Amino acid sequence: MRTELVAIGLTIALVGGVSPLFAQAEAATTELDRLMESVVRIRTIADLKTERHGHGESGAANAPYTVDGSGVVIGEVMVDGRREYLILTNHHVADASNYVLEEGGYLRVNPANTLAVPSVPEVSYLMSQSGDSITADDVELVELVRRVRGDMTLMRTSGAVQPLTVFEGKIGYAPGEIGVGATIVTSGYPWGRERIVAFGEVREIDYLHKLGLPHEDFVVDVPVEPGQSGGPIFLVEGGEGEEITYRLIGLVHAKDRERNYAVPYSLWTDSLDEFPPEVRERLVR
Repeated sequence: MRTELVAIGLTIALVGGVSPLFAQAEAATTELDRLMESVVRIRTIADLKTERHGHGESGAANAPYTVDGSGVVIGEVMVDGRREYLILTNHHVADASNYVLEEGGYLRVNPANTLAVPSVPEVSYLMSQSGDSITADDVELVELVRRVRGDMTLMRTSGAVQPLTVFEGKIGYAPGEIGVGATIVTSGYPWGRERIVAFGEVREIDYLHKLGLPHEDFVVDVPVEPGQSGGPIFLVEGGEGEEITYRLIGLVHAKDRERNYAVPYSLWTDSLDEFPPEVRERLVR
């Protein structure tokens, strides 16, 4: 199946050909719009210490390390009388400093990270728009649940300033339920810019991947770029006269020269009981 890329503004515009399944999805534009409005932009800023050498300078210095990612709003909770929101994203977005190493004043990727808790001060924000600066409209996020092997972190807003759209559908799948060829849709913010949407399919399952602790990923044919990490992977169900529904089955994870990866829900099993009750009742076990 050829990947179909959709740019999201206030409406959905298709670029390229239209599959029969997508034609049905277009007929439910309002529902698809709402689904994609639950996808949010996240930025984590870490206070990394680097070694400076040359040009008359040497020694340690603190420098901010910034990572842009995506996430999906999956619930809401009341905290001290305030409505706050639950956001699912990648662990490597929420705890970005654990996935880089400093060598000679330069940073490189640390794919073998095993640490759940960041070793340096970090702050994550729900970003209201693209841009380099944190503004009063950007909301700080706190971490509730971490899963390194599943590259998953559940976060909560702290002082949400406006209502967010919540994905209220089912989350997860039963063993053996997802197979090669399953139709999926994803959304996110490549390079921290405008939101995109892409339909595609699962190409492989249980593919061994070694970012963080070794684990088994989905290989997917949707586009993956920096900034999309943590974006949702929705299973598209129904069609051919039946109502089209969407189920959250994983998160955009990583890419290499040959493959694009999604981390599957099945890797989060050991952490699901830590999810708030409002979300647990929608989990497929």
